[in-house]
Formats: sequence, C-alpha cells, structure tokens
Amino acid sequence: MKSFVEEARLNPLLAPQSITVIGASTSRNWATGNQVIRNLQNTGFSGHIQILNPAEGQIENIPVTTTTERLIPTDTAVIAVGPDAVMQALVSAHAAQIPSAIVMSVGLEQATITAIKDFSQETGMSIHGPNCMGIINVPSATTVWADEGILVDLPPGNVSLISQSGSGAIFVARSMSGVGFDHIISTGNEAALPTSDYLTYLAAQPSTEVIGIIVESIHDANEFAEAVHHVKAAGKPIVALKVGRSAAGAAATVAHTGALLADDAIVAAFFDRIGVPLVADYDELAASLELVSHAQGREFGMGRTGVLTISGGQAALAADLAEAKNAHLATFSKATTAALTAVLPGLQVQNPLDAGGSVHADDDYFEESLRLVSEDPNVDVVVAITDSQSTLTDIEIEYEDSLIEETKRVASRHAKPFLIASSSSLTLHPSRISHPDEPVAAVRGIGNAFTAIKAASLATAASKPSPKRPEGLPTVERVRELLASLPRNSGPIDQLLAEQILREYGIPFVRSSIATTKDEAIKQSQVIGYPLVLKVASADIAHRSDVGGVVTGISSQDELLAAWGQIEASVAEHQPKSKIVGMELQEQVHDALEAFVGAISDPHLGSIVAVGLGGVLVELIDDATHMLAPVGTSEARGEIEASRLGRLLSGYRNLHPVTTPDHLAEVLVKVSWLMADLGGRVSACDFNPVLVESGTGRITLVDSLIIVRDPSS
Repeated sequence: MKSFVEEARLNPLLAPQSITVIGASTSRNWATGNQVIRNLQNTGFSGHIQILNPAEGQIENIPVTTTTERLIPTDTAVIAVGPDAVMQALVSAHAAQIPSAIVMSVGLEQATITAIKDFSQETGMSIHGPNCMGIINVPSATTVWADEGILVDLPPGNVSLISQSGSGAIFVARSMSGVGFDHIISTGNEAALPTSDYLTYLAAQPSTEVIGIIVESIHDANEFAEAVHHVKAAGKPIVALKVGRSAAGAAATVAHTGALLADDAIVAAFFDRIGVPLVADYDELAASLELVSHAQGREFGMGRTGVLTISGGQAALAADLAEAKNAHLATFSKATTAALTAVLPGLQVQNPLDAGGSVHADDDYFEESLRLVSEDPNVDVVVAITDSQSTLTDIEIEYEDSLIEETKRVASRHAKPFLIASSSSLTLHPSRISHPDEPVAAVRGIGNAFTAIKAASLATAASKPSPKRPEGLPTVERVRELLASLPRNSGPIDQLLAEQILREYGIPFVRSSIATTKDEAIKQSQVIGYPLVLKVASADIAHRSDVGGVVTGISSQDELLAAWGQIEASVAEHQPKSKIVGMELQEQVHDALEAFVGAISDPHLGSIVAVGLGGVLVELIDDATHMLAPVGTSEARGEIEASRLGRLLSGYRNLHPVTTPDHLAEVLVKVSWLMADLGGRVSACDFNPVLVESGTGRITLVDSLIIVRDPSS
C-alpha cells in the first residue's frame, strides 16, 4: 500500500506536467533558474513553465509573473534563490497551491534545513533537496537540472539513479554505455525526502527495472529496509555505492572490536542483510548496473563464473583478479572438462580457460567452448574477455570481432547471463558497446566484471529472513530494567554489572568473584580452587593485560598474595589514576583455543557482531568476520566456519583437535540479541578471550568489556 501512496505523493515532483521557477533572473542569464528553464526548453519539455520574479517582462522568452497572488497552481516549483530567501519562496509556492518543490539553493545553514523539514511536515508539501542538482525524467524529456547542457541527451531505458551527490549521478551516468535511463534523481541534503521515499516510488514504476543509488547517509534504517523490500518484491535489483565512513568504529576504539572492524563495517553488514550489494567506486557501480540491465531477468544464482579468453596471460590475470575480488570461479564438471578437451586438443582445461591455447582446434573452437561452458550446471554466469579499449585500431578491433559475435550468438540461445569484459578498464571501443536490447553486457575491465557479477548475484537474490528470537532470552520488561541499570555516563561499566547482563542472556562466564581485600581473596580462592587467575577490578581499565593487571597460573595462597601486590604495583605505574575496587579471582581453564566475540553499534543502523581468533594478539592476528545483529544460528555457524578460527576448529593441518563450532555459534547468537536489545545504549563490547574447549567446543568467557554511551548523545 505504501508504494501506491508514495507514487501519488511524488508524481507531481517526478513526473510534472507544469513547473514554476522561482529564482530566474532578468539580468543574469547564468543564474541557476535560467539554466533550468533552458534545459527544459532544449530537451523538449511540453508542459507549462511559469516564472515568479518581481521585475516585469520576460525571462528566456517566457512572460514573468510578478506577484505570488497571480501564480497559478503547477505540479512543482523550482527554488533557486539565495539561502535567506528559500523559506519565503516555499511559502509562496505553498500559497499558490503548488504541492511540491525542488530546492536547488546551496549554502543553507542547518537551521534552514531543519525549517524545510518542519515546513514539509506541517503543510504536506513534498520538498526535494536542498543543495541538489535536480531531477531528470528521461522518457518525458523533463530535465529539471541545475547546470545547462548536463545529462540532457540520455537515452531512455530501464535504469534509474538516486544520488545524494549530483556529481556522482553525472559520473555514473556518463560511465555507463549500452543502457538507457528512466530517472536521474539528485537528492542533496534530503531535508524532507530521503532516498527511501524515491525507492518506494520507483518500485511502482514499470519503466524502472534496475536502480543504482549513491548514499552518503541513511536517515532511518527501518524505513530504508522497508523501501528496499518494496523494490526487491517488485523484482528490481538495487546496487549501491556508499560514500563517507561511519563514525561507529572511531567511537569504539577503546574496544578491540572497534580496531578490528573497518569504520563502515556496520554499513556493509546492513546492506548485506537487506540484499543490496555495495560497490567501491563509480566504475564498479556502472559495470554492475550495465550487467543487471542487460540480464533481462536472467538468474545469477551464486555467481559461479566460467571465464573464457584466447590469451594465456589474460587467463592468468583473470585468475588473480578473481581471487583479489573474492569472486566465485566455477569448477567445470567432468563432462564439461571432457567435452572441452575434445574441442581443444592438447589443452589442459581449467577455469579461466585459455581457449586459444590449442593449436589443433577447429575454426569454431571459441563458440563451441562458450556453448559447453554455458551448459555446465556448475556455471551461473559466462564471461568472455577481449581487447576492447577505444585506442585499438580498426585492424586490431577486427581481429577479435568474431569472438564478440560468437559470444552474442551463444548468449541469445541460453538463459544464463553473459558479459564481455574488456581487458582494459579505461575505455570501451564504440563497436564493442552492446545494444540495450542485447542480453550481453560489455563492461570495462576484468576486475569490474567480477565485481559486477558478485553484485548482480546478491542484488537478484531473495532477502535474508529475519532471525527468530531464541527462547530463554530476557523479556521485554527485563530488557527495560537492564537498560535502566546502565550508567548514564559514557565508558566501560563495572565487571559485576557486565557479568549480570551476560547471565541474563545465558552467556557462560567463568566461575569468578571479586575480593576487596587480601583476606577475602584467600577465602574465595578456597571456593573457586587452584589454579586460578587474578585480575584487577576497575571500570577505568579497559584492557587489563595492557597494564599488567592479570596474573595467571596461581596455584597457592602465597602465589595469590604475591600476585595481588604485583598487580597493584604495575597498575600504579601504568595507570595511577585508576580507581581499583578490588581483584577478580577466576577459575583457570586449560586446553582451550582462544577466540574473541565482540560488537559495535551505530545508533541509526544497528549493531554488528564479530568473531575470530582471540587472545592478546587479537588485533595483530586480525581475524574478524562480522554480521548484522541479530543473527541466526546457521548464519553464525557459517561465518565461524569461514574464518581462520573456523579452519583451526576443523582440524587445520592437525594444529588443533577437531572441535565443534556449535557452542561458539550459540554464544554469538546470544551476544547479537544482547546488542539488538541494548545497542542503543551499548556502543561496544569485547569478550576476549572466549575459551573454546578442545574437542567438546564448550565455551567459557573469562573477560568482558561492555562500553555504554551517554543516552543524551
């Protein structure tokens, strides 16, 4: 239902039949409003254009309306005035019963941007921008664009671009070839209309089949995810480029997890969860959109790729790039390998395949090889690599023309996606550009081709289902109580509260107690038993081993007292201002592998949990795999198994006994729900080391760090 509401609300903005321009000048023909009018005139806009200006006469051969009272209602208004005049222009447009506005004005203070948002909510006016380039509806020749002559000649097609950056929209559109466009939407500051609103609108537009987005910030993660759901439910793939980096990691650098995860890890995990691939730059976005545009609904499956070329060097390079891009090269079936061996006598068949390496092959060797690879059940996508850069001479281009034609011929007969990858990422020769109706995309660069396939595979896959909340976790009421128990100031919480929270979530913590005096420590040691570990108890010390606050292998009362003094002296030397509440005594666990589990949160996007090899070298080892909270058991186990930690647990080179990851996966799931429940207040947590008992996989946490943020922040 929401998509229909959004369509009705945004139609006047995105498909206007009449436009009012506020800000065109009688004396400065380079003014933004004048350029917008000329763009509309030069691209054949057939609707009515109205200009508000206090000076009588004409602007761009259009009679001027001098007062607000004389304005007639139009679908939208273009606001291109100085920062101080924006709000009055919006008031004038609203008074004239104009339901929407595109604010192109730049240099607005935050107070004005907030006022635009408030005005939109109060009046119901759909306000686009500010600080944007505008909107282009390509099929209807409606070029509401701030700069004259920019993007005015785009061919119509099935791709729409939404970009907070106007220049980003220009770069990507001009980097694409062989496709056409439906909408180009430069959203700017998104004071009142975020990207999610445009996604919901485009979900209902039959003319848009593929969507590219360039995102600087996400205003509401839930609304964004819901909008993506509408688009994917309509069968339309989305590919995204996220620019700018999240501050979540920087805010949590006191935790190992913050140092281990890239600053934008939460963003990456969020997009992965909702089924939107993230690419690294404009070229990758362009290549990905070209591929899904030409695929015409063909399935990409798991993205298992079969690669063919006529050069051994290109085949080797493709293998290197596939590994660098973490692409999924297919393993040819035995039947395909045998058939290829017959077609390419004397050639060792492998993927990527140097089909030109056989000196005894028949003339149709390349087309036949393509056919065999495309029919392999292990192959989801077929790539043909050719030299296609624009600097090649006619003779050089003609040399491989037959390969192009054969690739297109095979592609037209098979249901799998095909693409032609130029060996160069710089340019594409005009003769190599695919027609929009052809099922084969031609992209610049082998690496871009692999990225595009990965993106297409995720973009066309079903969204991951939301995990169900496991039994035994705290109730909603208990979660509220835990939130209320958290301190109001930012920083680590004390160990007793941290352990209480862990018990609430059923996370197994080592048998321990805190002693405030040496006499208490002696009594508690008799209950816990030797050997044991002694650790300083202080909320001021995040990593106790860094300041000499941990002594292990204590096997007697004398050693316990000596360790107490040793820790006091070391902490006094390294962190003398720390407030020590006592010492923590813990049971010492033997014969276990050290892992770590951690999490960081972003107040807007949610939390990610991480798992990997732990211990004192956790940051040096840098083995962290991460996922958006909350996670399900199968996802948690899969991520563990894919890590270096998982390889060790599986008995890698007999370095460690084969150990089940199931218990660790269970802990990871519980930590993820802890963060899903408390992530608004908990900025980060570290559990390191997490001891994984050899063989059984039984889990024991021996150290915890939970960091909260001030709720007012």
